[in-house]
Amino acid sequence: MIGTNAQLRKVSISTLRIGDAEVHPSIDPIRNLRVWVDNTFSMKPHVINTCKSAFFHLHNIRRIRKYLSRDSTEKLIHAFVSNRLDYCNGLLYGLPKNLISKLQRVQNTAARIVHCMPTFCHITPLLFDLHWLPVKFRIDYKIIITTFKCLHNTAPHYLSSLLSVQKNSKYGLRSNNQFLLSRPNVKMLATIDDWAFIAAAPKLWNTLRLTLRNIDNFNLFKNKLKTLLFRQAFNEFKCLD
Repeated sequence: MIGTNAQLRKVSISTLRIGDAEVHPSIDPIRNLRVWVDNTFSMKPHVINTCKSAFFHLHNIRRIRKYLSRDSTEKLIHAFVSNRLDYCNGLLYGLPKNLISKLQRVQNTAARIVHCMPTFCHITPLLFDLHWLPVKFRIDYKIIITTFKCLHNTAPHYLSSLLSVQKNSKYGLRSNNQFLLSRPNVKMLATIDDWAFIAAAPKLWNTLRLTLRNIDNFNLFKNKLKTLLFRQAFNEFKCLD
């Protein structure tokens, strides 16, 4: 069973019968498709295990850094660390800052290794030089890219069916013909419902400029989106330590 602590306290279910099988709820986190999930869907086990695995590889790369060029080091970082930060990171949308900061420390450490800089040096110039989006913006980037695919019929139907373009109002509102997405009725609190793709996708998509939302070419959209998020990241993040 998955739910908030308050929701789980309201139920007492020992087993679920699905067909001829009995399924027993698990209190401990379980791993499915390389993602660790607990019964409150906090994603804390996934973040902890991702950081543990990434720091293991960063430790090994740091030991041989003096024998590597910067380009080779970057390739190793992307192969063993960045892919772990990006894998299924759309599930991390809406997490508390303390969990996102754990993943950000992994990226900060990677940037310092690439630049051969000490542990406590200022990180923002390093990330800017590498042109790396901070973790929070990488999560937004993944969701917006998936939203673009849904709207252009290149995503699975089970995702595309969750989204709908906002219809024009007969009253001639300014929101007409803006290619906005309809937002579901969810509470304005940080709940599991508000973190779901059906709520996160319209929220992020509707914040984009109209010129960006109207782009049809996927590669052009990706480039424009990354440029936009990169500017936002380094305007908002004065210090990422």
